[in-house]
Amino acid sequence: MSAARGEPLLSLVTVCRNAARTIGDTFASVRAQRGPEVEYVVIDGGSDDGTVELIRREAGIIDAWVSEPDRGIFDAMNKGARRSTGRNLWFLNADDRLEPGALSEVLDRLRDAAGDGAREGGREGGSVGAGEGGVILAGRTRRVDDDGTTLAIDRHVAPGTRAGEPAHTFAHPSTIMPRALFDRLGGFDPSLRIAGDYDLLWRAMSLHTPVIELDRVLTVMRAGGVSSGDAPLAMRVRHELEVIAVQRRHAGVAAAARGHLVRLGRLLGARAAAPGGSAR
Repeated sequence: MSAARGEPLLSLVTVCRNAARTIGDTFASVRAQRGPEVEYVVIDGGSDDGTVELIRREAGIIDAWVSEPDRGIFDAMNKGARRSTGRNLWFLNADDRLEPGALSEVLDRLRDAAGDGAREGGREGGSVGAGEGGVILAGRTRRVDDDGTTLAIDRHVAPGTRAGEPAHTFAHPSTIMPRALFDRLGGFDPSLRIAGDYDLLWRAMSLHTPVIELDRVLTVMRAGGVSSGDAPLAMRVRHELEVIAVQRRHAGVAAAARGHLVRLGRLLGARAAAPGGSAR
């Protein structure tokens, strides 16, 4: 059950299923940084590998949790949003963790944005007033291997450099969205299995939502996620098909085809550049 207190400034939401191997690091990062302005909600999809026992062990930092079947990761995230009460939402995956100091900086930025209406929060090309929906905070994401070695730090794509792909300007694991905007958008589309975050951010950008871009890492993400470059081939194919479907939905067939060709070119280029690699 949720703690009896005022409306939190931020709700952290972790969704998981059979994540006993990694979720301990997620919990440790929250425990080290969580304060009274932060609510933490965990949605488990009916794990049977010991994850639920780990959740119970962390009762001191978790305000609300449930373990029950769901219809996929984005259905679970919607459920987490409904069960939380904070004015802003940050989805922290069960194989990710907060970068040290990230939560403090996010809270500072959220307070500033609430106080000044995000006068400096517009993206390149013209500031947009925060209005009722508030502003999105977008930081950078560090991708690491199982040993903690940094593989890459996701960087922002300069706004306007890729027509028809506004959601590619920031990564979902380090994105904080106002609840009012999330609710206005209707949350994630649960019919999407992998690219639901991409679709949500695209819809947010279609409303010209102002974005405060933080030039620092907020989230550390283990390699191997469903949309990552080292995921199994079948999963990567499904992700590409969903991305194409989202692009068709929001920007039309031509934009979807262009985006697919760009990503295909990157993939072939990366394979050719790898040691012993081939573009074939």
